[in-house]
Amino acid sequence: MDQLRTTKNNLYILNSFYYIIAVLCVTAFFAYAFFPSQTKDYIEAKSKFDDYKELRTKALSKVKNEAKGTRVYLEYLDAKKEVEKAKQNLLEIKEKDKFFGFDNKQQFFGEFGWIFGFFTYSLFHLIVAILDKSEYKKGKIWLNSTTLFISCYYLGWCFNIKQDFEVYIYVVACLIATGIIVGSLYFALKTKNTLWFKVSSLVSYVLKIRRVYIAGLAVKAMEVEENETIDIVLDFENETKKELEKLVE
Repeated sequence: MDQLRTTKNNLYILNSFYYIIAVLCVTAFFAYAFFPSQTKDYIEAKSKFDDYKELRTKALSKVKNEAKGTRVYLEYLDAKKEVEKAKQNLLEIKEKDKFFGFDNKQQFFGEFGWIFGFFTYSLFHLIVAILDKSEYKKGKIWLNSTTLFISCYYLGWCFNIKQDFEVYIYVVACLIATGIIVGSLYFALKTKNTLWFKVSSLVSYVLKIRRVYIAGLAVKAMEVEENETIDIVLDFENETKKELEKLVE
């Protein structure tokens, strides 16, 4: 009994570890959205840079006013027009190269490729799990539903014109994925633990046969007490039947 209690405690600790790892793995897919895109130091440095940039612009305006009408100023205006034309052409080409919110097709397929592969893998294993006839079926279905949900979420992210979702959508998606993975672990560990306790119970019973029944029969046989020997045999048969019934429950 003490050994069985110890086994239960060890399984409880191990199962808790499984749940923690599973939640961490799922959360990792969405964790980056909860961090600021810019640090406080960067924001302060950028603000100072913009202030100095504005001072430079004011100073440059004074230089331009002083240089108005000169040959150098006219050359500057001609160069400025060419730069503006080149910039406009660059922006048009950049806009033309965009693909579903990404700067170009390479960036899009760089993200889409692994997500689609993950989606295909998850869908295939979900179908296999649905067709599975073993006692682990429920756990497998929930587990593959988790990976399928995550892959679908990021497929939607790929085709999102804005290229990113609001933070609250990440929160909702993370909670849903966490709920599904916890459900999958519940069914998987429930099946695993049931099997474990059946095996543990059987092993304990085998040890009990050697320690109690065989030793008891030997003693009673030497004492030639037929009635007590028969009682031990009957007890042995009844307990054996109960243990075997546990294995097929």
